[in-house]
Amino acid sequence: MVYDPNQALADALANIAYQSGNIRNRYTEGIDKWNMQRQALVPKMQSGFARRGVVNSGIKQKGFGDWARDTEAGQKQLRRNLDDALFNLVGQQLGAYNVYGQTQFDDALRRAQTAAGIREATQ
Repeated sequence: MVYDPNQALADALANIAYQSGNIRNRYTEGIDKWNMQRQALVPKMQSGFARRGVVNSGIKQKGFGDWARDTEAGQKQLRRNLDDALFNLVGQQLGAYNVYGQTQFDDALRRAQTAAGIREATQ
């Protein structure tokens, strides 16, 4: 089997695109999970504060504030993970193009050296 740099590049880019899709899906699933937890938790928190008679108190506000802060921190961490993973894929993509470019350069250099050798032999 002959090494085809065009096919190798196409395979690498297809693999990177597949990985990117998976990474983005995991991020979306994570955000959806946070949102579903919020939808389930907020009514429970409201009723819990109401049962204790602290609906209009600073305790309720602090509870919701702490929960919102933790939720935001979790979502930021998901975003950082997404950014890191996508950054790593950019590195893989640059590497694939580098390998392709190097093989093309090596091939062009080999052809130029062959042409120079033929030119010298015919003169």
